[in-house]
Amino acid sequence: MPGISALQIVSSGKADFGISYADDILKAREQGIPVVGLMTTFQVDPRVLIYHQGNPISKFEDLNGKKLFVSNGVMYWEFVKNKYHLDQVNQINYSGQLANFISDKDSLNQGYISNEPFVLKKQGVDVSYLKIADSGYANYANILFTTEKFIAEHPDVVEAVAKASQKGWEYYNEQYQTVNPLIHQYNPDLPVENLDNEAKT
Repeated sequence: MPGISALQIVSSGKADFGISYADDILKAREQGIPVVGLMTTFQVDPRVLIYHQGNPISKFEDLNGKKLFVSNGVMYWEFVKNKYHLDQVNQINYSGQLANFISDKDSLNQGYISNEPFVLKKQGVDVSYLKIADSGYANYANILFTTEKFIAEHPDVVEAVAKASQKGWEYYNEQYQTVNPLIHQYNPDLPVENLDNEAKT
């Protein structure tokens, strides 16, 4: 559901489990929302800031004076912006479409290391990127979470779901070539070659 986060759905009781980022879970707890992270699938934040090859960018400080397509309120960008004194970046809300980035060779765009660079390469757009993890922003990604209430009421279910999720990820990492065609059946907009690239990356 666009505009509705997994944290909202789980904290309201409409779902028992969700997946989010560690920073979002910590922010929710700070706001009094009793969610709990159970396990992570990514030890390193996979998000990147993508730029067109040939752009004279090699470090975060080089972003001043540039245009950046990034979602409003993402904490990693607030961290990077403050740490590297990026007060001259023209920040534009990212719509989820790459057309604006593609047409503006001097811009940057948020992305996932395993997704947008591959998608752009398929469209003939050569890019490089800065890894958010290299900025000093340490953040686990794809955190399976639930609520304190659900843990207290169903500890056996929580343990079983966490173990099954871990086992599923381990299986996927070893057998993604057999799993991705099935994922594609349920998500026809996701080509198998894109899914394979994500798994490898």
